[in-house]
Amino acid sequence: MSYDLKVVFSGNYGVGKSTLAHKMCKYIEGKSTGEDGTTIPATIGASFKSVITRISSSASPPVFKGEQRLSVNLWDTSGQERFKSITPIYYRDAHVVVLVVDLSEPDVVDTIKSWINDVKDGYTKYQRQRRQHAHRDGSIRMTKSTSTTLPVTPLPYFLVVANKCDIVANNAVFEGFKSHVDDELSGIAAYDCVECSARNGKNVHLVMQNIYRTAGNYIAMAQERGMVPGGEAFASTYASYITNPFGCW
Repeated sequence: MSYDLKVVFSGNYGVGKSTLAHKMCKYIEGKSTGEDGTTIPATIGASFKSVITRISSSASPPVFKGEQRLSVNLWDTSGQERFKSITPIYYRDAHVVVLVVDLSEPDVVDTIKSWINDVKDGYTKYQRQRRQHAHRDGSIRMTKSTSTTLPVTPLPYFLVVANKCDIVANNAVFEGFKSHVDDELSGIAAYDCVECSARNGKNVHLVMQNIYRTAGNYIAMAQERGMVPGGEAFASTYASYITNPFGCW
């Protein structure tokens, strides 16, 4: 029995989303995230992988109770232009959206602004639809399940990953990029910005620390509302919708 965390990868074609997802799975499985010569084929439409792990709160006092089984469900969307129109479908009920950019690209700032707006528009559209559906339905059913989809918030956690830092020698490039991300997301959504090299594994652990910390916050919200894996859970989509002014923790 586990909590389900939905993580969606978005970004342009060729920025390293699939390689990063591959390295994150290796990290969860306790394997080396260093350069291994693996060639990851381009994603067509979207690919999916689920990895089971266990997490416990290291905060004092703990954010959530006990050691919890977590199913990290990774949705890797294609960055090819012909698939971009279907990408918003995958934002529905996402807990974390990992926005990957190529830090070496000259237009990286414009790129991340465009993707942030796409996520905000796509996510809020589906959240508005789910609330309208719930109000029309008006029914709340109790069900038994081996897992619990964690609560959703008005906006997902944005994890901006500036990939390919191994080919960008000047650290000022990342700092300048991060300041633009701050301008776009500060006070609007919970987020972080991390530089990373999916190729050689640099800072993959920082990406995963963000994922685990965010999962812990969602689990804490779920426990506060009695959403327990294997127990009685609200089946109504509206029942698990959490009103959180900025999606921030």
